[in-house]
Amino acid sequence: MINKCYYFKIEELVHPDILGAIGEELCWSLIPDVVKMFLDTTRFEYGHPISINTYLWGGAFINSGVRRKDDTKYAKGSRHKNWNTFDLKDGEGDIKRLHDFIRENSVRLNIERIEKFEWTKTWAHCEFASKMIERTIWFQP
Repeated sequence: MINKCYYFKIEELVHPDILGAIGEELCWSLIPDVVKMFLDTTRFEYGHPISINTYLWGGAFINSGVRRKDDTKYAKGSRHKNWNTFDLKDGEGDIKRLHDFIRENSVRLNIERIEKFEWTKTWAHCEFASKMIERTIWFQP
Protein backbone atom coordinates (compact mmCIF):
# COMPACT_ATOMS: atom_id res chain seq x y z
CA MET A 1 0.00 0.00 0.00
CA ILE A 2 1.26 3.46 -0.92
CA ASN A 3 1.23 6.15 1.75
CA LYS A 4 -0.35 9.44 0.74
CA CYS A 5 -0.61 12.82 2.42
CA TYR A 6 -3.69 13.38 4.49
CA TYR A 7 -3.70 17.17 4.16
CA PHE A 8 -2.48 17.57 0.55
CA LYS A 9 -3.82 16.41 -2.80
CA ILE A 10 -1.21 15.12 -5.23
CA GLU A 11 -2.01 18.02 -7.59
CA GLU A 12 -0.73 20.41 -4.93
CA LEU A 13 2.63 18.65 -4.87
CA VAL A 14 3.40 17.57 -8.45
CA HIS A 15 3.56 19.38 -11.81
CA PRO A 16 0.50 18.49 -13.94
CA ASP A 17 2.64 17.11 -16.80
CA ILE A 18 4.33 14.64 -14.46
CA LEU A 19 1.03 13.62 -12.89
CA GLY A 20 -0.50 13.13 -16.34
CA ALA A 21 2.46 11.11 -17.60
CA ILE A 22 2.99 8.69 -14.71
CA GLY A 23 -0.24 8.82 -12.69
CA GLU A 24 -1.19 9.51 -9.12
CA GLU A 25 -0.06 6.24 -7.51
CA LEU A 26 3.48 6.43 -8.90
CA CYS A 27 3.72 10.11 -7.96
CA TRP A 28 2.76 9.30 -4.37
CA SER A 29 5.28 6.46 -4.28
CA LEU A 30 8.13 8.73 -5.45
CA ILE A 31 7.67 11.23 -2.61
CA PRO A 32 9.53 9.78 0.39
CA ASP A 33 7.19 8.78 3.23
CA VAL A 34 9.04 10.95 5.75
CA VAL A 35 8.63 13.96 3.43
CA LYS A 36 4.88 13.32 3.16
CA MET A 37 4.65 13.01 6.94
CA PHE A 38 6.41 16.32 7.54
CA LEU A 39 4.45 18.11 4.82
CA ASP A 40 1.26 17.04 6.59
CA THR A 41 2.69 18.03 9.97
CA THR A 42 3.61 21.46 8.64
CA ARG A 43 0.16 22.12 7.21
CA PHE A 44 -1.63 20.79 10.30
CA GLU A 45 0.49 22.62 12.88
CA TYR A 46 0.64 25.91 11.00
CA GLY A 47 -3.08 26.32 11.58
CA HIS A 48 -3.45 28.71 8.65
CA PRO A 49 -3.93 27.82 4.98
CA ILE A 50 -0.76 26.75 3.16
CA SER A 51 -0.65 26.45 -0.61
CA ILE A 52 1.93 24.95 -2.94
CA ASN A 53 0.66 24.28 -6.48
CA THR A 54 -2.73 25.88 -7.07
CA TYR A 55 -3.63 24.78 -10.63
CA LEU A 56 -6.29 22.35 -9.39
CA TRP A 57 -8.36 25.33 -8.28
CA GLY A 58 -7.59 27.52 -11.30
CA GLY A 59 -4.51 29.14 -9.74
CA ALA A 60 -1.31 29.99 -11.57
CA PHE A 61 1.19 27.86 -9.63
CA ILE A 62 2.35 24.61 -11.29
CA ASN A 63 6.08 24.64 -10.41
CA SER A 64 5.98 25.09 -6.63
CA GLY A 65 6.32 21.36 -5.98
CA VAL A 66 7.92 18.57 -7.99
CA ARG A 67 9.11 19.93 -11.34
CA ARG A 68 9.78 18.27 -14.68
CA LYS A 69 13.35 17.02 -15.16
CA ASP A 70 13.54 18.77 -18.55
CA ASP A 71 12.46 22.16 -17.17
CA THR A 72 15.08 24.78 -18.07
CA LYS A 73 13.26 27.83 -16.70
CA TYR A 74 14.57 27.37 -13.17
CA ALA A 75 17.97 26.57 -11.66
CA LYS A 76 19.70 23.68 -13.38
CA GLY A 77 20.32 21.81 -10.13
CA SER A 78 16.92 22.57 -8.63
CA ARG A 79 16.01 20.16 -5.86
CA HIS A 80 12.36 20.50 -6.89
CA LYS A 81 13.18 17.67 -9.29
CA ASN A 82 14.11 15.37 -6.38
CA TRP A 83 10.57 14.90 -5.00
CA ASN A 84 11.36 16.57 -1.68
CA THR A 85 11.26 20.34 -2.27
CA PHE A 86 8.23 22.58 -2.08
CA ASP A 87 7.60 26.32 -2.16
CA LEU A 88 5.10 26.96 0.61
CA LYS A 89 2.89 30.03 0.50
CA ASP A 90 0.50 31.38 3.10
CA GLY A 91 -2.97 30.91 1.63
CA GLU A 92 -4.07 34.25 3.02
CA GLY A 93 -0.94 36.17 2.00
CA ASP A 94 0.61 36.45 5.48
CA ILE A 95 4.13 35.46 4.44
CA LYS A 96 5.73 36.91 7.57
CA ARG A 97 3.65 34.54 9.69
CA LEU A 98 4.70 31.56 7.54
CA HIS A 99 8.37 32.61 7.54
CA ASP A 100 8.31 32.98 11.34
CA PHE A 101 6.67 29.57 11.79
CA ILE A 102 9.20 27.84 9.53
CA ARG A 103 12.16 29.65 11.10
CA GLU A 104 11.05 28.57 14.59
CA ASN A 105 10.24 24.96 13.64
CA SER A 106 12.53 24.04 10.74
CA VAL A 107 14.55 21.33 12.48
CA ARG A 108 11.51 19.79 14.16
CA LEU A 109 9.73 19.77 10.76
CA ASN A 110 12.78 18.08 9.21
CA ILE A 111 13.45 20.87 6.71
CA GLU A 112 17.05 20.27 5.69
CA ARG A 113 17.56 23.37 3.56
CA ILE A 114 15.71 26.67 3.27
CA GLU A 115 16.35 29.44 0.81
CA LYS A 116 17.02 32.63 2.78
CA PHE A 117 13.79 34.54 3.21
CA GLU A 118 15.22 37.78 1.86
CA TRP A 119 15.24 35.98 -1.52
CA THR A 120 11.77 34.47 -1.18
CA LYS A 121 9.51 37.43 -0.48
CA THR A 122 6.19 35.63 -1.09
CA TRP A 123 7.01 31.98 -0.41
CA ALA A 124 9.23 29.66 1.65
CA HIS A 125 11.45 27.30 -0.34
CA CYS A 126 11.68 24.20 1.88
CA GLU A 127 13.75 21.10 1.14
CA PHE A 128 12.48 18.30 3.36
CA ALA A 129 14.99 15.60 4.31
CA SER A 130 14.48 11.90 3.66
CA LYS A 131 16.09 11.07 7.01
CA MET A 132 15.99 12.87 10.34
CA ILE A 133 18.18 15.98 10.61
CA GLU A 134 19.92 17.85 13.43
CA ARG A 135 20.11 21.29 11.80
CA THR A 136 18.74 23.33 8.93
CA ILE A 137 20.96 24.95 6.32
CA TRP A 138 19.96 28.41 5.08
CA PHE A 139 21.22 29.16 1.57
CA GLN A 140 21.26 31.90 -1.02
CA PRO A 141 20.45 31.05 -4.65
